Amino acid sequence: MYRIVLFALFLLSGCAGIQGSLFDLGVAAERGKSGLVEQAIEIEGQRIRYLERPAAWSETETILLIHGFAANKDHWIRFVRFLPAHYRILALDLPGHGGNEPDSTASYTISYFTTTVSLFVKEVVNASVHLVGNSLGGRIATELSLAHPEQVATISLLDPAGIRSLVPSELDLALAQGENLLIPTTRDEYDRFTSIAFGDEPPNLPWPTASVVSRRYAERAPLYRKMWIDLFAEPDALETRLQDLSVPTLIIWGEKDGILDVSAAAEWADRIPHAVVEIMAGVGHAPMLEQPEETAELVIDFIKRNGY
Repeated sequence: MYRIVLFALFLLSGCAGIQGSLFDLGVAAERGKSGLVEQAIEIEGQRIRYLERPAAWSETETILLIHGFAANKDHWIRFVRFLPAHYRILALDLPGHGGNEPDSTASYTISYFTTTVSLFVKEVVNASVHLVGNSLGGRIATELSLAHPEQVATISLLDPAGIRSLVPSELDLALAQGENLLIPTTRDEYDRFTSIAFGDEPPNLPWPTASVVSRRYAERAPLYRKMWIDLFAEPDALETRLQDLSVPTLIIWGEKDGILDVSAAAEWADRIPHAVVEIMAGVGHAPMLEQPEETAELVIDFIKRNGY
């Protein structure tokens, strides 16, 4: 009988629904290990979901984590484990991402995302925060720091989007051929995406993560395509505005980033007064996933050096 039950579970594990349930249970367990609890708040008629780890005491600083394009708040789970307990931690899903409802009528521009995050800070924190943003999240963190520096104590940018590097990345080369590797619709395309996104030591993501995540990418592909177009709909002059960035800025870049080439780090540093740059050897586009402990140490050391 025991063997029959095991065989039945084996067969069921091949079903997409069962795999999705197992994956969600695994994510819930990972959140629990990191002390994260899911919350939600209404912001201008949209429900924004986020994860929160309360601080060990009331008088504390808040770190707000902002994910990248087509990613979600759970990309920060393991990173959070290496942040000291006296910091309050927040990780939100950007509109149209993660647990938030997609809206095909919304215009997913940089200003739209930035306004949403600014309102989130006002409603949930109502004080300045330490922003940590990856990729698109880094661009949003930068825009918020330029528009509302009073809301930001420090920013840590992990492979931020917003400036084209002189050296084209593998993504750039694919885009030139009409292929957007950031929006995979099949398992093979997802595997190719992760091959250029991660460096020498990809994050250890247990079965059935790849199968479930690749399917969920495919399900939202139409929304992501629209979002991609919206992101480039506004005039973009970030390069000329970075000199006005007054917030203490840390730039972390993965040496083997195939999405945004590491040469862009120098472009950012040249334009931001007093920026600190850290290049992580062997790391790709998502340092917080690939080397969570080392990345957390860099961020916390930077925050402490700025008096927090």
